[in-house]
Parts: sequence; structure tokens; C-alpha cells
Amino acid sequence: MVANVNNPSAAETIKVAVVFVQGKGEKEERTYRLDREVKPLDSLTVGWSELGGWKLKRGDKLRLRCDGYGTDLACE
Repeated sequence: MVANVNNPSAAETIKVAVVFVQGKGEKEERTYRLDREVKPLDSLTVGWSELGGWKLKRGDKLRLRCDGYGTDLACE
């Protein structure tokens, strides 16, 4: 499984700095530094190669921290 991060903006590039992953039933998050840009109307795939070998599974929680934004984006 992989996660797709979409940038719906037609003008702004988003820089995904850090991805936090919490496995289903786990208390702690794993932290992975990405420093990848998502150009306008483009997407970024996040999978095992970006997550240091961690294979995403159904029920895992992801939190994305992007430069210039005060709040993280969380999804499951």
C-alpha cells in the first residue's frame, strides 16, 4: 500500500517536510524526513521506500507536516 498526497492548488507548491506514521494499535509514531515538493495539481506517492522500509497497512495513521502551514494533515 502507498499513500498519495495530492496538491489541489493551481498555483502553490507544497513542501512536505516530515511524515509521521502510527501503526494500528501502536502508541508511538515513527518519524520520516521527506523534504519533497508537490507541484501545483500534482501528487506525491509515499510508500515503503520513503518510509525506511515500513510497509503501510490498512488502519495505519499518517500525519504530514508541510512547510508554511501551522497545522499538520492527518489521515488514516
